[in-house]
Amino acid sequence: MLKRWFIGASAMLMLVGVGAQAAAPELPAGAISKNTTIVAYFDGATLTPDAMREAAATVLGPNSPAVAQLNQTIGKYQEKHDKAVQAGADSIVMVAQTGGAAQAAGHGAAAAELQNQGVMYVHVRKGAHNAVEKMISDEMEPAEREKTTFSHEGDFVVMRQKGQKPAELPDPARAKTFADALAHNSTAALVVTFVPDDSTRQAAQNQQAGNQPQWMRDAVPVLANSQWSSVAVQFGKMPAIVMTDQAADAASATKLTNAVNAALAQLKQVAQNANAGGAGGGNAMMMFAPMLAPLADALKPTQQGSTVVINLNGQGLATIATTVAQFAPMLGAMGGRPGAAPRGGRPAPGAGQ
Repeated sequence: MLKRWFIGASAMLMLVGVGAQAAAPELPAGAISKNTTIVAYFDGATLTPDAMREAAATVLGPNSPAVAQLNQTIGKYQEKHDKAVQAGADSIVMVAQTGGAAQAAGHGAAAAELQNQGVMYVHVRKGAHNAVEKMISDEMEPAEREKTTFSHEGDFVVMRQKGQKPAELPDPARAKTFADALAHNSTAALVVTFVPDDSTRQAAQNQQAGNQPQWMRDAVPVLANSQWSSVAVQFGKMPAIVMTDQAADAASATKLTNAVNAALAQLKQVAQNANAGGAGGGNAMMMFAPMLAPLADALKPTQQGSTVVINLNGQGLATIATTVAQFAPMLGAMGGRPGAAPRGGRPAPGAGQ
């Protein structure tokens, strides 16, 4: 599943925070096929522990208790970060394709599962392949190491699940689309890009409206027919989360902008109703209501031609992050969801790790 390999990439974040100069993302040769839908890029030049600490202090305030907690978490990765620097890791590219093509070809769920695991390409400095492979292998749990195979392809150490074959029939045109999306976010530390394929577009076309709100019925076809979409994260003293959709044309971008604005209007209405005590969800909704209106304001999109951008930064990002930080301990104590029974003293997921 995509969730599994993306979690694996997240675990590698601190392993690629090397001190190299930022450069244009380099896609592995032949890695992009006609069925590739997701590419995630982790830039070692900007994804550093210091940049994360700066972002936390900027967003939450240097005296926030949450900053101290985050700094402790980041500090736990410092040893791994230093090992990666010494071994020669520069950046990571994660590549995945949907399982729809495999199932449509009659290969079944097992083949789709292997596809959706994704492939991880670790870009390394010259002559560092063996050292980086050993560093990664040493950090893996034995069970995960047993399921993983390594190879050296060009300037990359490649990780894939055993039994997973390399992408067939590389698609240069599709690779260029991904490269364009990554270049659009060249200053980001982390970029996740999505390029719809034929199965995605067909699924959007066949969707049943059901009880979906009008804004969703308007937005989904636009997203499914876009050239690409991306989510980029910037750390350092000017942190931001930037969501971009390169629509098929200006008319489609306008339709998407209107759909997002309609969704945000509904979000603000929910906040108003909750504050007035008239929203469903009771106390839980009232608890989150203070975050909803600032969230709606911060997510307002801007459009330029066929490009739609949502730039979550500054006070909007700070307000949301502060609110989440305030609720996080409460949610952890309640099992991760409002209204859940207490854990009976068990630590929250990830605590003490």
